[in-house]
Amino acid sequence: MHRPRAEHDDRTGLLLAVLHSMAAAVLAVDAGEQPLLVNPAARALLGLAPDGSEDSLAVAALRLFRADRGAALPEDQSPVHRALGGESVSALQAWLPAAEKAVSIDATPLIDPAGAAIGAVILLREAAAQADQDDLRMLIEGATDYAIMMIDPEGRIASWNPGAERITGHRAEDAIGHHADMLFTEEDRGMGEPQRELETARATGRAENNRWHVRPDGSRFWASGGVTPLWHADGRLRGYVKILRDRTDERLAEEQTRFLANHDGLTGLPNRVSFSNRLHASMVSSQRTGVPFALLLLDLDRFKYVNDTFGHHAGDLLLKEVALRIVSSIRETDFVARLGGDEFVVIQADASQPLAAETLARKLVLELGRPFQLDGQEVQSGTSIGVCFYPGDARSSVELLKRADLALYRAKHAGRHTYQFYNAILQDEQGWKRDREAALRAALKNSQFELYYQPQVDLAKWKIASVEALLRWNATDMETVLPSDFLSIIEQTGMIVEIGEWALREAARQVRRLHAHGLHDLRLSVNCSARQFSDPRFVAMIPAILDDAGIAASCLELEVPEAMLARQPAIKPQLAALRERGIRLTIDNFGTGATALRDFQDFAIDALKIDKAFVEHLPHRREDAAITSAIINLAHNLGIRAVAGGVETAEQLAYLKARDCDGAQGFIFSPPVPGARLEQLVLTGHWSRINPLSEPGDGGLDKLH
Repeated sequence: MHRPRAEHDDRTGLLLAVLHSMAAAVLAVDAGEQPLLVNPAARALLGLAPDGSEDSLAVAALRLFRADRGAALPEDQSPVHRALGGESVSALQAWLPAAEKAVSIDATPLIDPAGAAIGAVILLREAAAQADQDDLRMLIEGATDYAIMMIDPEGRIASWNPGAERITGHRAEDAIGHHADMLFTEEDRGMGEPQRELETARATGRAENNRWHVRPDGSRFWASGGVTPLWHADGRLRGYVKILRDRTDERLAEEQTRFLANHDGLTGLPNRVSFSNRLHASMVSSQRTGVPFALLLLDLDRFKYVNDTFGHHAGDLLLKEVALRIVSSIRETDFVARLGGDEFVVIQADASQPLAAETLARKLVLELGRPFQLDGQEVQSGTSIGVCFYPGDARSSVELLKRADLALYRAKHAGRHTYQFYNAILQDEQGWKRDREAALRAALKNSQFELYYQPQVDLAKWKIASVEALLRWNATDMETVLPSDFLSIIEQTGMIVEIGEWALREAARQVRRLHAHGLHDLRLSVNCSARQFSDPRFVAMIPAILDDAGIAASCLELEVPEAMLARQPAIKPQLAALRERGIRLTIDNFGTGATALRDFQDFAIDALKIDKAFVEHLPHRREDAAITSAIINLAHNLGIRAVAGGVETAEQLAYLKARDCDGAQGFIFSPPVPGARLEQLVLTGHWSRINPLSEPGDGGLDKLH
């Protein structure tokens, strides 16, 4: 929009009036170093005639010496030369012979709206004079980035530069004549901030302005700047200069950074940092008031199942829904945070009533036990909760969390979907876990681990194709402990790497003994954990172990759980490297994870092992039968083998054989047996209760159809 010439002249005249009234010396030159503006303060400082007749000599009079007065400042270091070259100069200290004074000089290029340098603006003041330094620099640099407005003594806007129009959204004709409080938010106007700002500027010489402002459309923007009073020569107030710069992006970025630093990015709940701060504040408040509070530690039930079955997207949706249900279940005075993974924590602010925490825990168990609708799928989860109290159960934040965790551990082992309160007995259980770890370390040292083996049968050739090595812990002469009771401990402590290396060496030697008896094609199957793949020695040591045992790489088959493949994509390069060496790879527990079929393009797979959960109810449960058949067809279409685990009945075996399943493993052939019995089992052939190759009438599979 083009404004009337008179209005433009008025604004120009007002800006010139401001520059001429300034106590600081201001000199503007064009690209040829010819003066465009020399204000009265500059004339006085440079010794020029006050009427402006000698303004053409201003640049020559601006001859500077170094601050120590030892030598003249070289031409290429003069502030005029540097500013015309595009450089901004700040607080250059020099000696000005024309005034016989030490001066501080600021210089900045003069830029037109197209971005071209058309001159320079020089600001001089006595070196000792620091008053209004920030305001003056803002005035010099703010031709395009700053909103500059003149305000009369009554607070009405008298002048409005293009920067003000751009930043505030108000046109000059809509702003001039109106009170400056139009820029303030309704809240600030209600608190009298517009008038207080002017009063502060008049009384102290400056008022800071860093706050949210409002545009005509109601949107808000954050601006920083200040207000400075202008005075007549006789001491009367002329008005104010208000300068603002739009800092909305920076402010929002700061708020976003602050939010992300203290909140969980997925659920929006406070995170562990916020929880730690709130817990400390709650303890201080409880000490002061004598009112106890409760800490409820929540862990979702079946979260891993949801992730593995429906995918990580469904897992994320579940966490969001859980967060909403927890928030809707607590009071405004309570606090909830997500600590990470599927773990949440609630601080119940007032637990002075004995049943308050139990009521909340019961409510949370019921709420989170209701089904969730995730992308059209009904998903059942639930929660286990551990509860403890401050100061009754612990006097420090660390102990409080430990004891809530012990109560949570008890709730999980009580069948999940329940809550437990901390008591002293749980402390003994914590000691049991420590003792269990020590006992496992001693077991490794004292050779208390033993391998059992379970055969896998090739259903087409009706012979044992491989044996799976299974770990056992002979804790005492009377007690053999299965991996399910200690696997989590050896994984958490890292012992799985050392124990896994021992197991592989021992199993490889066992298979080599069977090869020596003529079973040259017999393979060894070994399960692998994510913790093993995270150790850089794992891949490197396998070929060396096989070489030491004297068996080929093709005789080793690594079973990788499907869920681990989905959760740990970083293991894929290692799997590919092992496969290139000739080692076979089987995806274990297939059908229970969330593997994308494109994962099979990253490396060659030798077999899919159908999870025993689908085999268990064959052939009577229609859904399991359909899934099993689909997995067998998928494997065959990919050109790989399909193997079923957990086969226990003749009906199950008949169903699998009829659908051309390549292999089977389970109690129908043999339970896991020690190494000595394995040799007897394999060499004598006493491993099959059913002979599918028998003639009709001999008790073969034909009787099962």
